[in-house]
Amino acid sequence: MSRASRAATLAAVIALGGCSSVGPMPTSKELSGSIANDRYIAQDGSFSVALPHPEDSHEFVYMQVKEMAQAGGLYVSFGPAAYDQTIWRLEVAPAPDPETLASVFDTAFEAEIANYRRQIETAGKAPLQFESEGHDAVAGHRSRQRIFTQVVPAGIVMTDEPATLTHEVLAVDMQRALVFVWVQRPDDGHVEGSMSARDFAESVRVN
Repeated sequence: MSRASRAATLAAVIALGGCSSVGPMPTSKELSGSIANDRYIAQDGSFSVALPHPEDSHEFVYMQVKEMAQAGGLYVSFGPAAYDQTIWRLEVAPAPDPETLASVFDTAFEAEIANYRRQIETAGKAPLQFESEGHDAVAGHRSRQRIFTQVVPAGIVMTDEPATLTHEVLAVDMQRALVFVWVQRPDDGHVEGSMSARDFAESVRVN
């Protein structure tokens, strides 16, 4: 596999994450990246993204933030928080040039779906069910979107009953980088009006 392909198909080694039957606790934000003006800024300054919950909110105090850096690019996830059990995942994989990224975009999208799917189905102890697909632009950039649902057993998220999760997946060709978003939202475990997957993806700025 070429360097461009490896970058565009950044391995997703973060599992479902944040799943626990234990109540929420305030979380310290000891990060390699930084947070300023309600935005997360990558440790190398290569990208930034809006926080799903602003810094002065109760949700932010309890919101988990996870980071990972590897050869193919950078990963960050936000959530779960206090009441909002949504998890927003973001990978940004740099590409050597826009033409190369354009040529591997569809392959990279499918590869990332497969990487995440294996881990999320294992962690959630339930299969993902395809719901819909779209191709409309995100922030003016070529994009592909897919939605899955997953009915997980009791205890996977903060409930003593089985829960239905909606997974919204977006890949965006930002020319200098592949932006990949996977947002997991429990039907009964999110705050009304919390940031949508599209708004999260559209807030990404690649430098």
